[in-house]
Amino acid sequence: MPRRHHIIARWVDLCKWTSRLYNIMALYNSMMRYAVESDWIRQMVKLKHHWISATHNLQRAAALIWYVSVSCVVLALIVAVCLNSVAYVRHFIDDTAYHIPMAVEIARHANPYYVDIDAAFTSFWFPAGAEALVGLIVAITRDINSTNLSGALFYVLFLVVSYQFAGIWTAACHIRLLSVALCGVIPVLFAQTVAFYVDIHINWLVYLSLYLLTLAFIQRQVDYAWYGIGAAILSASVKYHGLLFGTVLMLAAIAVMVAIRSYKPSWRSLMFVVGSGLFTSGWYLRNLWLKGNPIYPLALPQPLSTILTNLGFPYQGILFPNLSPQAVLPHPLIPKSPVVYHLVPHITNDAFGLMFPISLFMIGLVALRSHCMPALQRRAFWFVLAVSVAIVVVLPFHLSVPRYVLFLPAVAALWPAMLVATNPSSYRLSLYSYAGVMVISIIYIAANIIGSGNYRTFTQEAISILREHRRSDIVSFDIFEQGNLRIGYLSGRMAFIATLYDRRLTNQLIQLHYQDYLLDHGPNFTNPADFVAYVQSLDLDYIVIFDPEAPGADILREHFFHMTIVEDKY
Repeated sequence: MPRRHHIIARWVDLCKWTSRLYNIMALYNSMMRYAVESDWIRQMVKLKHHWISATHNLQRAAALIWYVSVSCVVLALIVAVCLNSVAYVRHFIDDTAYHIPMAVEIARHANPYYVDIDAAFTSFWFPAGAEALVGLIVAITRDINSTNLSGALFYVLFLVVSYQFAGIWTAACHIRLLSVALCGVIPVLFAQTVAFYVDIHINWLVYLSLYLLTLAFIQRQVDYAWYGIGAAILSASVKYHGLLFGTVLMLAAIAVMVAIRSYKPSWRSLMFVVGSGLFTSGWYLRNLWLKGNPIYPLALPQPLSTILTNLGFPYQGILFPNLSPQAVLPHPLIPKSPVVYHLVPHITNDAFGLMFPISLFMIGLVALRSHCMPALQRRAFWFVLAVSVAIVVVLPFHLSVPRYVLFLPAVAALWPAMLVATNPSSYRLSLYSYAGVMVISIIYIAANIIGSGNYRTFTQEAISILREHRRSDIVSFDIFEQGNLRIGYLSGRMAFIATLYDRRLTNQLIQLHYQDYLLDHGPNFTNPADFVAYVQSLDLDYIVIFDPEAPGADILREHFFHMTIVEDKY
């Protein structure tokens, strides 16, 4: 082979091997690059998993802080009202004058409709649905300090219904808890746990009825509307105001049934309505039979009173005065004190607290943004607003006696849920709502439960009573703690009648009535000697005069000076 051809062949072989080596190196580089990239990918995946885990942990931590803080506020409120109800730290007019005595007598006679036929104190003739419940508690415990347990119970029930009510607009539990916290810091709601007042009972029934009607409207379930009617009827078993509340709510129920085009109740809901009607009607039939007036002592309009008289009923009725303290505008819309409240059950000018004007403003904002809500939630919002306003308008006192419309600030407290419904994806709405509610709630608790400076709260007093194992101020006289005493009393300008009971409720109380005076109306004595003889026949251990100006007070002090005590707290 020529040398030239040999060189060419060698060069071709070298090129072939070079090409093969290059391919091998390229393959090696590709493999190394793939390995590096794979490791990077694994590292990135690992980092992503760490980031996701950290994010989840952060969300869990935020949720934990959210839930725990709001739950602590609610728990602190519940503990405080339970302490108030167990210790029963003060006595007030309405509870000691007739709510507690009515409950005790109902327990003794095991009859929710019991009333002393000769009772001259007209307040004893009011409907007694709340007193019947407390009478059951008294019958079990036989302790006067248990007469306010229902206050704490219905406070908790208010919070439960608020949580459920807020669920109509949002399923987010943390937002619903904000509405619960807002409801819990309503001053008049908290104050109603300090003493046995029935306003918290009737307003809870109104609040429950409104919730059930709204639920029927949203879910198109007519049974909820019928249950709402039953709750509305039961409100009339607590106070005569329930007749007005119930009328508005039943009209609202009819509107709901027309809207959802469903009317037929199930047998359970029908039985509940019938049972509520029978239970409530007992007090009205009793008064009609004994006094010729179903709403005695309130006077009926002239045509009705004349008709009842002509039918043979012994009609009686008086122009019953409204003795409740009344708020002065712009209160309770704007409280006099922004933070610290005098938490008495009949609180007026500060009744709805600082949260109420804030809630009204937020409700107005929700109204402006209501077009952003889903259709069902928007209709529910306007339905609740319309019914609430209608109840306030129909009630003769409107907002002047705040405890009569205690349900209203509870409805306004639903604004966090309503606001979130206008923009469910907005985290800022939730955050700002949370911050505002928490700040005000903590300040409220610190000022009104924990106390500040020389200000001593009812909760602090309750703790002191329980720690020192002493009785509360509900019993005024140590001598009555003997028990098994027969005590006559002359009331007059309202009376702290329940202060005459011993703690175990063994004392028997007998009202002494000489002539009609203020809220006392009954058989009158015209001859002082007959009155003296009547009192002597009662075989009393003590006589208590609550009003020195009441007719018969001078006669008692003259003839029974050795056993008469004058207790004038006015």
